[in-house]
Amino acid sequence: MILLGAMTGSLLHKIDGFEERLRNLLWKIRIENNKKTLSEIESIRHEILL
Repeated sequence: MILLGAMTGSLLHKIDGFEERLRNLLWKIRIENNKKTLSEIESIRHEILL
């Protein structure tokens, strides 16, 4: 049970970081919509697939 809790905690911590990056990117899109931002979106989409 302890091992499962540690694995779950680690996974949730990574998801939190991912969600924060995605939220920041959405705000960036609203402020300045450019090609660099679209490139970052592609990178994050790729990360979701992994």
